[in-house]
Amino acid sequence: PVANRSRGGGTVGGGTVGGGHCGARKCDARRQCMFRPLRRLDEPILMATNKKRRKQLDAASGYLILGMAERALCELDRIEDVRAVTGEFHSLKGEALRQLEDYDAALTAYGRALAEQPTSIDLLMGMAWCYKRIGMVEQAIAATEQAYRVAPQEPILIYNLACYYALNGEKSQALSRLGRALRMDSSLRKLVADESDFDVLRDDPDFQLIINVMDDAD
Repeated sequence: PVANRSRGGGTVGGGTVGGGHCGARKCDARRQCMFRPLRRLDEPILMATNKKRRKQLDAASGYLILGMAERALCELDRIEDVRAVTGEFHSLKGEALRQLEDYDAALTAYGRALAEQPTSIDLLMGMAWCYKRIGMVEQAIAATEQAYRVAPQEPILIYNLACYYALNGEKSQALSRLGRALRMDSSLRKLVADESDFDVLRDDPDFQLIINVMDDAD
């Protein structure tokens, strides 16, 4: 912000203006002018730049919603001053790279965004997704556990933990979280059949019991 300047007293230029003492009303008017914030000469340029940058970020976000990750990256590459939009920029870039299956690069972008948004569930879920697909399942668990501590009542986080624990060979942890996730949100049941992470448990009696109980409840 631009600092206001104060010259002290109640007058301008040593107590007189034009050789005579000013009245109280005139002094008040001049004092108000003195303390009015100065308008930066480059403010219109900054406003235009911010508006353009906002439009580019929104466009990238829109492309990602449409599954057009390459177009999103192109839009992000057009942003000239990334320092002004670090967190959002890297978050969008990470998502675009994840969609393009460049998981290592996505993790780098997600990590930079997470430094500014350490409690972002979406960032942590995206990182876990990438970790799993490069064979770093324990890191996927750690990222999801971190997200769970932020939002313990989010069923999808508990479901994802069940998937990662199953993939990591931790049966009891997987089944415990799977049962809890399905009790919290029965609609997650439809995901189980196509979830390859549970393949190692499909013939397990305890796994089948959880699924059967949920089916009977429906």
